[in-house]
Amino acid sequence: MDLIQETAPDRLVCVQITYGDAKLARKAARDMVERCLAACVQQVRVSSTYRWQGQVEEDAEQLLTAKTIFSKVAALEAFVRDTHPYDEPELLIVPALGASEGYARWVRESVNQ
Repeated sequence: MDLIQETAPDRLVCVQITYGDAKLARKAARDMVERCLAACVQQVRVSSTYRWQGQVEEDAEQLLTAKTIFSKVAALEAFVRDTHPYDEPELLIVPALGASEGYARWVRESVNQ
């Protein structure tokens, strides 16, 4: 497999976002793809242990991983902040070191429609 290095603003990134409710997470994932904020969003159930307001909490959550490009991150962040029920939603942007040429092209084409 040939891998290519990505450069901003078309650099591929994965954005991680957690939701407490599976149905809300599924709707958010679909909305992200329909609005061309992400080419693909994967949803998995996770168990989260975290500190919030001085207390250690444990919750079942839904982890969304949105595949997109760096230039879409600000719009994706605005969408999440406008629609997310958490006071401070997780928005973790992870740049891809590389990707197969065909996959990278598909992501870019999908979010640039």
